[in-house]
Amino acid sequence: MPIYDYKCECGKDFEHFQPFNEKKLSKCLCDSSKKVKRLLSVPTIISDDIGRGTKRMTDKTLYKELDIE
Repeated sequence: MPIYDYKCECGKDFEHFQPFNEKKLSKCLCDSSKKVKRLLSVPTIISDDIGRGTKRMTDKTLYKELDIE
């Protein structure tokens, strides 16, 4: 089951597990009066650098490393 990233109108980011066939969220889980927007996520990147072994990066780590907001 994929993890989707959402951003609330109040500025909070959160992740939500959803099946592919489920509709995307339209309201915040903690405050139903606020709308949310599904964000485009970068897939996990696996690199095999000599001497460092396999390095797995999550979306948030990749964003931080690439200085993306």
